[in-house]
Amino acid sequence: MRDLSATLRLQFHRDFTLDDATALVDYFADLGISHLYASPLLTARPGSMHGYDVIDPTRINPELGGEPALRRLVDALRAKGMGLILDIVSNHMAVGGSGNAWWLDVLEWGRRSPYAQFFDIQWNSPDPLLEGQLLVPFLGSDYGDALQEGKIPLRLDTENGAFYAEHYEHRFPISPPTYGEILRLTDQPELRSLAQHFDALKTEPALIRPHVNCVQTCPACWRTAIPGRRWNKRSDTTTRPPRKASNACMVCSNGRTIASPAGVPRETTSTGGDSSTSMSWAVCVSSGPLCSRKLTPRFSS
Repeated sequence: MRDLSATLRLQFHRDFTLDDATALVDYFADLGISHLYASPLLTARPGSMHGYDVIDPTRINPELGGEPALRRLVDALRAKGMGLILDIVSNHMAVGGSGNAWWLDVLEWGRRSPYAQFFDIQWNSPDPLLEGQLLVPFLGSDYGDALQEGKIPLRLDTENGAFYAEHYEHRFPISPPTYGEILRLTDQPELRSLAQHFDALKTEPALIRPHVNCVQTCPACWRTAIPGRRWNKRSDTTTRPPRKASNACMVCSNGRTIASPAGVPRETTSTGGDSSTSMSWAVCVSSGPLCSRKLTPRFSS
């Protein structure tokens, strides 16, 4: 590969993809370009024209053609002895909306989230009412007024079994330890009886989230649940046999993660320790330094 002598910056978006650039590599080489300087390629908000509003830093933006298209571009550049410079700005991410899974996880779990340290959040506010809280400036009016006007409705994500507050296009997850406060308002005794189990999460010191790699691969691995129970999204009161998982998720470094793909509940058996234990939720039982040493139940739909 030649030394850097001349760059050409390309602004990628859904109307100018990685494959569009690949078709022009010969032309760029004839111009004497040694390196292409690419705008951000990570997954940004749908329709983004600049790419700096990243919502998933683990994937190449599918609107640009995804990783396969990036490989095709790199192969074409290498054939001409050219290089590729990526524009990566670590502090450029999009918050708000409902697309940034890392941000939503922090809103849901606070400092318990494995992503809590990824964001520059001042958890120790001088205001005692905000100690350990995250203040997000999304309301256009006072909270009480917006609430009375019905601009912050409570929603249930039936696919994942999760409560959240909605404000226009923004999603604000409800923390599972407070689900009991919601369930007590229902007129169904079966649901009210679940409230105390969620209340127990408020004082559970062993509630540690699993390894980041598990979370990235299987969002369903870490959905908090009531041990031994399943939430049937059709009736919310009955149980049903779990569906078989079609494949397992990415395991932790020592291969002891037990999990299933997002939205696919299954029965699992842990063989760690002296005996086998049957469980109805996915757990991360790795003894690695980044993994939980405790069982982490999953909320199954």
